[in-house]
Amino acid sequence: MTFTFFMTVTSADGTVSEGACSDADVRRSLAVAARRGYQVEVTPRGGANIMREVPGKGRHTVAYYPFRSAGGMTATMREDLRLIGTRKTAEFQPATGRIKAGYVNSIPPGASGALRLRGLVAVDGTTVTVSMSARLAMLARDRRPAPWAYILTPGQLAAFTATA
Repeated sequence: MTFTFFMTVTSADGTVSEGACSDADVRRSLAVAARRGYQVEVTPRGGANIMREVPGKGRHTVAYYPFRSAGGMTATMREDLRLIGTRKTAEFQPATGRIKAGYVNSIPPGASGALRLRGLVAVDGTTVTVSMSARLAMLARDRRPAPWAYILTPGQLAAFTATA
């Protein structure tokens, strides 16, 4: 398992715990937040904050910060990520350094390297997927300009976790 996020949990009683977690951990946490109706804020750097009120005790928060910021994506990077995200299988070709995203779409080695280096895509063997931090950053930017975060509605959060 590859750890891609740093997590800070602040309990309603004020205790703080920290640790590392993976894209899958963040995906599960967001899905639970969607089902339970918690408030979720996504950030343009690719993080997320989950907040809930504990009756009689205060606010409980979980904050996820990506190890590599997904900030500053160009329009070309976003289009490449869109191509990867809309395909059932995108494939990394180690011999050429390209990412094949469909029958005719191929992301060149330089662009592929930039996506991999910045952690915007996850490569498992030769299978390529859009990283959780990239997906969160694009969602935040689609809704509100940087540097502000965006608080998702329960419907938006449910739709996001259904496609994760």
